[in-house]
Amino acid sequence: MDKLEYLRRTIGRDCYVVGRDVTLEHQARRELELRSRQVQLAEQLALEATASNSAFMQRLTRYLRSSLVTTLEGMQHMVMQMDPTNERHTRFVKLANESSDRLFAIVSDLLNVAAEHDINNNKMVDLGRILHQAQHNYRVAGGSCIFIERSVDHGTKHAADKRIITEAFTNLFAALTAGARSSSLELTTIINTQEQVIEVQVLAPFLDHVAEHIGFYNRSQQLLVDALAHDRDDNLFRLGLVASQIRRVGGTFSVETLGQEGNVAVITIPLA
Repeated sequence: MDKLEYLRRTIGRDCYVVGRDVTLEHQARRELELRSRQVQLAEQLALEATASNSAFMQRLTRYLRSSLVTTLEGMQHMVMQMDPTNERHTRFVKLANESSDRLFAIVSDLLNVAAEHDINNNKMVDLGRILHQAQHNYRVAGGSCIFIERSVDHGTKHAADKRIITEAFTNLFAALTAGARSSSLELTTIINTQEQVIEVQVLAPFLDHVAEHIGFYNRSQQLLVDALAHDRDDNLFRLGLVASQIRRVGGTFSVETLGQEGNVAVITIPLA
């Protein structure tokens, strides 16, 4: 006897059962969460693009200003050796000086504008402290893995936004250990003085589902926002945030699986 028939016999009259389709509600909630993740990632990618344009403009204007200074110094050297009685040479030097002064002023203005539009709060930061703060944030959020530091330099300074880098490492730790109850993360830093960067390697235990996420991320980088529709455990979302946040401060990010040896991420950050 089903519940409706039981109620009818017990109460002695017709029963009306009012319910709701929880499946539709669940689908609507998942769709809303997906849209929220897509908007967050799209906003981060937009911030990255803005920061990249600002950094490019600053590098370009610094190069132009340096070239102008060299040109002006060369002209001054020429003036010291030229015949002051030659009116043609004198007019040329005067015109060149006036043009150079105007161009130098324009370049300086461009550099100021680029600095004003720099959305990153770049200051001198200590990478060792950032890694410790990210570890703390990871544990507060429920992460259970321990950290093993190998050759972590606690005195290296970087000109970067502390909040952005800390969030990036926190997201990375969570992504590499998703679903892990207890294990360890190995952190190794290597200073590359030739390229003026510090490399941070994060080696995590091999987890099948995380390895799948990493493979899917590497195949979907060009369409990452749309690929979130196939995300599981928000790991694709986290990896996308990490990559964009690191690129936003001028660094690089890569992640791959080494099979049973583990899953590894490599981040490079410019030195100060």
